[in-house]
Amino acid sequence: MNRKSKKVGILGGKGPEATVSLFEKIIQHTPVTCEEDHLRIIIDNYPATPKPSLAINGLGDNPVDAMVEGAKLLELAGVDFIVMPCNSAHYYLNEVSDKVEVPFISIIEEAVKYAKNLSLKKIGILATKGLLESGLYQDSLKSAGLVSCVTSETNQQNLMNGILTYKDSGDATLLSDQMDINIEQLISKGADGVILGCTELPLIAKDKNYKIIMLDTLDILAKACVTEALKD
Repeated sequence: MNRKSKKVGILGGKGPEATVSLFEKIIQHTPVTCEEDHLRIIIDNYPATPKPSLAINGLGDNPVDAMVEGAKLLELAGVDFIVMPCNSAHYYLNEVSDKVEVPFISIIEEAVKYAKNLSLKKIGILATKGLLESGLYQDSLKSAGLVSCVTSETNQQNLMNGILTYKDSGDATLLSDQMDINIEQLISKGADGVILGCTELPLIAKDKNYKIIMLDTLDILAKACVTEALKD
């Protein structure tokens, strides 16, 4: 079965592993009967883009110029829509999308829709400290009529330290330990589901067996990509 499908653009690099994981998940979720049925995917992997998670709090350079450059490259390549495998980058989504004609699919919007469909009573959020302080997830969940909770400032900072260590060195030890601590606190606050609102977190969570529903935002975004790409 050969078919027409929309061309997917991935504005990646933050980080490279999350970008690869999204690509793999799109492949896994695409229904095919032969190799030729897989989607056309164009990836701009630009790890030198300043970290959005730090820039949100004024702790790093603004990533917008680099993100716009990548989005324009994808637009020139003829993609039909763009996705970003980085939750924190969505803080700058409007600034970037205003510079191109190609539409974006938001990982945050897709995660919130997915959470609503699960009928969860309270949703815990794990994300970079900057994204949590921006309130993007909290506000989106509230607008959808959902209740959310986050961990303490100390635990948020410790998790952030683990994320940065993993992104920069590949050492997952601190991040793994802090995920355990943060998820335990979310469970104690009554959460019956957790949004993994940083795309490095699913890379660690896949090797764990948490006794709570985990919302893998990379997987959710991959499914949304396939759905959009195969629309008539």
